Amino acid sequence: MLSDLKSKIKISTVLFLGGSITEGSAATHYSNCYASLTAEWLKSVYGTNKFHHINKGVGGTDSIYGLLRLKRDVIAYKPDLIFIEFAVNDSGFNSGRYVESIIRSLKTLPSDPYVIFLYTTNNEYTTPTKSFEKIAEHYGIPQISLKNALKTYLNSADPISKGYLADGVHPTDKGHRIYADEIIK
Repeated sequence: MLSDLKSKIKISTVLFLGGSITEGSAATHYSNCYASLTAEWLKSVYGTNKFHHINKGVGGTDSIYGLLRLKRDVIAYKPDLIFIEFAVNDSGFNSGRYVESIIRSLKTLPSDPYVIFLYTTNNEYTTPTKSFEKIAEHYGIPQISLKNALKTYLNSADPISKGYLADGVHPTDKGHRIYADEIIK
């Protein structure tokens, strides 16, 4: 997915917006979370002097909170590329209107940032993503299913017992590596 972006868009600032998974919860070090691993790959492609990343993952938050902090935590940084990950935290309600409000707000920006939805998972691979998928299709937003990547990698085995999730949702270093590899691919 990302390997063909260099020819399409200029990237100097990438921002990750999401919950505790984006923040890096359960990784042994921040540098082992999917956001950092992905950013390091992007730095190798775009050059370290002209590229920086911002991680705005906040544990326990959903797209409602993401919308409330959009101006301060996203728009203020004028990112060129934004990854949005709220699938696990949004699974308890219909989040479509909040996610769409985030996208509509981003679409009004003169910088016109490139947005990608990321779908993480729980230990049963049942994270609902339908509202995100509908919005992505309507606005032409690329989608990356980290849920499907982990499920395929583990051949549907239990990700906790295999050491890829620390609990029902938070990836270990190995889980974050699978997520980053799928984003880069």
